[in-house]
Amino acid sequence: MSETTTVKIRETTKSSLDDFKGEHETYDDAISNLISTAKNKDLKKKLIEGYKRTNSDNLKILKEWEFANLN
Repeated sequence: MSETTTVKIRETTKSSLDDFKGEHETYDDAISNLISTAKNKDLKKKLIEGYKRTNSDNLKILKEWEFANLN
């Protein structure tokens, strides 16, 4: 069986978590889903930044080739 622990949170935080979690969902599941969503959002942001850098590099190479083709 998994170990459990107690975490103290403000009533307002608990109320927000109550609004977020599904009717039959545990607090552990709701918190795990929030963590997963945050990680995915961060990963998506990093991927977009990486694609933008790659695209910028590709445009530089394309311009170099265009100049080479003119000669």
